[in-house]
Amino acid sequence: MTLVDTKKGAINRLEDLKVQAKIDYDFLIAIEGGIIKMEDEDFYRRTTSCVIEDGFGKQSLSFNIDLEIPKEMTDKISDDLPSIGFVATKLYGNDQKDLIEIITGGKINRKEMIQRSIIDALWKFDLF
Repeated sequence: MTLVDTKKGAINRLEDLKVQAKIDYDFLIAIEGGIIKMEDEDFYRRTTSCVIEDGFGKQSLSFNIDLEIPKEMTDKISDDLPSIGFVATKLYGNDQKDLIEIITGGKINRKEMIQRSIIDALWKFDLF
């Protein structure tokens, strides 16, 4: 997966949300997670893309690249476990697909990282 893939995923989620919402909105937020391997590293990192659109169609996008994912986890991605979220759920018993909580031993969780992505994308809207 690449950053372009996570960007496209977030934008696709936003477009689907607009179709499903069928209401006027102040803001819509869509998030897509993924993993990438940096050229100079031997492991994968977790990524998050967030796209926010206001009611006038103005969009802002954020990318976060954060935690190193242990190789023993990424090695388990397969046809049966096609994403790191499935690995977190099936092999580590985390029903929230919260890879971050598993890696950090509960010190940080997925919700906190998603909040960061949203805050990073909100700068364009002059809300602060």
